[in-house]
Amino acid sequence: MPEFKRGMVPISADPITNGHIDLILRAFDMCEEIVVLVANNDEKSGKYMFTLAQRLDMAERALGHMDGIQVVDWDGLLVDAFDELAVDVVFRGVRNDQDRADVCNLKGINSLILAGFEGHVDTLKTSSELEHVSSSTVKGLVVYGVDVSRLVPLHVKVALEEKILGVKLIGITGQIACGKSYVAERLAGRLGGTHVNMDKLLHDVYAEQTPGGFRLRRQIAEFLGDDVLISGGEALDRNVMRERLFGGEEADELRTALIKLTAPKVMRLLRRRLLRFKGWVIIEWAQLVEMGLTGMVNNRVIVVDADQPEVFMAKRGIAPGQVDQILEAQLGFDEKRRWVYEAIKHDRFGSAMTFHNNTNAGVFGRRMNTLLRQIEVL
Repeated sequence: MPEFKRGMVPISADPITNGHIDLILRAFDMCEEIVVLVANNDEKSGKYMFTLAQRLDMAERALGHMDGIQVVDWDGLLVDAFDELAVDVVFRGVRNDQDRADVCNLKGINSLILAGFEGHVDTLKTSSELEHVSSSTVKGLVVYGVDVSRLVPLHVKVALEEKILGVKLIGITGQIACGKSYVAERLAGRLGGTHVNMDKLLHDVYAEQTPGGFRLRRQIAEFLGDDVLISGGEALDRNVMRERLFGGEEADELRTALIKLTAPKVMRLLRRRLLRFKGWVIIEWAQLVEMGLTGMVNNRVIVVDADQPEVFMAKRGIAPGQVDQILEAQLGFDEKRRWVYEAIKHDRFGSAMTFHNNTNAGVFGRRMNTLLRQIEVL
């Protein structure tokens, strides 16, 4: 039996974060129903990034699907909302001593207006894994191009990226030699956007002539072998790398170790480049789905395959034996698409699109027009 009939969680929600949502759900566990009050804070007047209406909309999209949770906006005193909405308890989250002092101040001031109010305020300790997640922190991270998909709902991430960076992200993936780079380049051109090839970013990481670059190449040599280094450690032999990573009994283990080592460095370059772009940014990555990073592009993913894969493989000059080894390390077209759909269902946000590449210019053009119409409504 819930402890309270009707509770309230007041938040500024500029924007709502996963920390807010965690607090609201834990408060809901103690009540029959909960009111989420999206309100203005006098101390933050004029400092909000989003309007009250926008903040309300983002909170409703995050919580409105849950029975028993009501999201309302409020531009007045907290005690007036407490009285008018007939709630029994007001929940406040506390992370540190400052938050506890703020709660004491809230109780004291509001009790001057409504006697006994202090007895209706309850505090909930913020979950340890989310105690550093605040609206201000999230906004500060987005300023530097950080992927905040683990910190806020994806529709909030989209709003922040458009508001702060002026970018809209979309991912494109597919198996080797399906022509996804060609599709990405043409799509970026039609959208007036930018194409970012994550494999090329990885090559840039391998070739960095910086102290960090030299250290990375030495670390790679530690588990792939010293013969992977060329030019006195200034570069890596890609043929040797390919042999080690896609052949032999330890290939899977070596690929996992390489990904763990290089992924943060690739993301560093991506963050720096995102700050230079505006509009649509097409992020091409063969391993986007396998890496579980569809949230990085807000689950907006185009999965590419080829009507004539042998033609694209011949253009790439890839030997049949190498193709088989590489394909074994990647999900197939249907599997990639299924994983994207599952991510969309889990996050309740995104769009799974497909593109069947074709060397015939007329067929390609018609399919590109269809894809553009899908993107227009995102």
